[in-house]
Amino acid sequence: MPAEVPFFVAAAVCAALAAWQVFGARGAGGGARAGIPMAVAATVLLVWGLVGGLYAPYALTAARQAHRALTPDSLRSLEVWPGKHLPTNPSLVVAPVTATAAPTLRSVGQALRDAQPWTRATGPVLWSARIRLDDGGPLHRYVITATTNRQVFIELFSEGDHGWVLGVWRSDTLLDLLPSVTARPAADIASNGAR
Repeated sequence: MPAEVPFFVAAAVCAALAAWQVFGARGAGGGARAGIPMAVAATVLLVWGLVGGLYAPYALTAARQAHRALTPDSLRSLEVWPGKHLPTNPSLVVAPVTATAAPTLRSVGQALRDAQPWTRATGPVLWSARIRLDDGGPLHRYVITATTNRQVFIELFSEGDHGWVLGVWRSDTLLDLLPSVTARPAADIASNGAR
């Protein structure tokens, strides 16, 4: 689900409780003051959802700023590395694969730029990979996980491919795009695991 939705739902619940405390519980000690804490909570949750949801506090980190500054046309190379948690998750590759073709770089870069903030869903993992994009500045590093329900999640970590999760995005375009970069069809990955 989009990363902001849980905050909007919680804000609506708090607003409803505040309204009930003010209007519905008047005879039981309610009144205007009784609803203030819930109204404040509803406002905070609404604003937090509007600025990006769960990962909003990390918006000013260098890695998040680099992600926002990513321009698909300036990419020089893409490296696809084996994914994380290899004993339990099949990896897209077992050895690093590098791509330098401009159309491929542009497609992957655009898929990353167009990805929407998301709350990661759990599900069986189809494949995972770590990718590194070089645009002449600091490397852009992501952990990509594809699930069997055809969803692709992009995770940005504080220390490259580990550390604090600074953001999760969803871009299902990468489901077929990354296996094509590694010259490996998604159906082959599902049936055979890592190569």
